[in-house]
Amino acid sequence: MKILNINNNSNNFKILDQKIGDILNKIPPTKEFFEKYNIDYCCDGRKILKDVLTEMNLNKPEIIQELISIVERGCEFKPSGNDEVIKSTDFINKSNQEVIDYILSHFHEGLRKTLPELNASLLKIMRAHIKKHKVLYWKLHELLHKLTYIIEGHLILEEENIFNTMLNVEKGKVSKDSKEYKTMMEGIQESMNEHSIMGPTLKEMASLTNNYTPPEDACQTVINTYKELHKLQDHLLAHTQLENNILFPRFLNK
Repeated sequence: MKILNINNNSNNFKILDQKIGDILNKIPPTKEFFEKYNIDYCCDGRKILKDVLTEMNLNKPEIIQELISIVERGCEFKPSGNDEVIKSTDFINKSNQEVIDYILSHFHEGLRKTLPELNASLLKIMRAHIKKHKVLYWKLHELLHKLTYIIEGHLILEEENIFNTMLNVEKGKVSKDSKEYKTMMEGIQESMNEHSIMGPTLKEMASLTNNYTPPEDACQTVINTYKELHKLQDHLLAHTQLENNILFPRFLNK
């Protein structure tokens, strides 16, 4: 892959003028830069990088140079297969059917299995540790319940009002002036709005748990549950990344 020069205006990939999600799709190692500076690459994935850097007062030469270094390293990047966000880059050139099939089998089915298990585990933890860690586990339960409430309807919205219509539009069975198309576009916006709620909730969970570091006196159940909550975070961020920055723009930008 060609080395990208952030200051080279002739380069086809002028990184500061690109959307954050597009940068992450093309150069996955930039994830470490975005996370270090708390740049939201999921909910704000459609924002232009230079605008976000200006808004956050991060448009400083030393910070830009740090990004350049990551970009240059990314030119030799080999996907490890362990990072959920990295996996989403496999779908930039795949068909809508392939992207949707992956979302359904990997994310939707996974969430329907994981969320009930996590909620059950957390209830057991609350009962066992109410005397010493009531505030911590009650708040964690509240946040997980908030996510679960959103996600349960979110999955149905996407499956019934978005994905099927996308495929029918592609096959020419649904026209842009139809009610079904309008419902799909409204559904995409609603889905992205729900993503924007999930992101801050995940950040709050990570902050509350010290980035999913169990208390010193944690039992094995707590340790295991924290690991699963951390996986849930990665899973949801990747889910959002794939939809907000790859699938949905194919229709929003038409």
